Amino acid sequence: MIDRAYTLVTGPAGSGKTSLIEALVRSNRSRWLAAIRVAEVVRLAEPIVDEAGNDETRRWQAAGDVDAALLRVPAGWRGDAIDVAEAVGDTAFVADSIVIEGSIAFRPRELDAAVFVAPAGGSLLVEERREAGRIDGQTALSLALGLSPADAEEDEELPYGLNVGDVVDEDDETLEVVETIELSDEVSRAIRKLLDEGAPAYQKKRWLRRDLDDLWKAHLVVIGTGEPGGDEAARLRDEVLAVRGDETLRREVTGGLYDWPRSCFVADLRDRTDDGTKKVVQAVKRRWR
Repeated sequence: MIDRAYTLVTGPAGSGKTSLIEALVRSNRSRWLAAIRVAEVVRLAEPIVDEAGNDETRRWQAAGDVDAALLRVPAGWRGDAIDVAEAVGDTAFVADSIVIEGSIAFRPRELDAAVFVAPAGGSLLVEERREAGRIDGQTALSLALGLSPADAEEDEELPYGLNVGDVVDEDDETLEVVETIELSDEVSRAIRKLLDEGAPAYQKKRWLRRDLDDLWKAHLVVIGTGEPGGDEAARLRDEVLAVRGDETLRREVTGGLYDWPRSCFVADLRDRTDDGTKKVVQAVKRRWR
């Protein structure tokens, strides 16, 4: 049985993910390496391997000795790293290190290395109102009617076993009709949808910038820049490290969790001689051991 190392390289489009994998391939001397690009396709029924590959897989093949594959998956597909390897089949079967770029289920504890590549520029955090979860339908309707959830549960006027939003039998003689209100079809549909789907719960706080949403799950963060030592990249790196050192802020940003990347690098990923790129490659390969 082969003991494989799984690496996920993720981040916004154009941040340098393909270039990082190129650097990993170019530096490889001892591993049987497979690199897999996962691409979502609308209206695709199940994952398929595209034998023709694409520009990214051809770049990896040109960089060195690697088995490269393009896996096309249905939009919204969220298999994990093992699912990707199984879908690709022979290309990944003999590899002892598998590097994946693309949209898969991001489960850091199932990965030897999870790398988030972020573009330089902009702030790490934004303070805004965002959906933080959902309220169940009965609670949402209670709030819409001006009742607190506790009031709705403890209202003595509701017969035992009934809740706000329940549909009752009009011929039930145990119930007393106090008032009848005619609702339009549109309002009825809106109430039914609210009961079925619930409602979003919003929270105003500091969040990761939307294109950096998954950064907190990664083991390593790379700030890709075409300007070695660029001020914008350095500022973003300092923000990442500052959150790591501030337990209260880290908990706020991650929604009560404490996970945060252990290391953050600034690298010109297009330059194979760049010191930052070399450090990132070595940091990833150390996690393969």
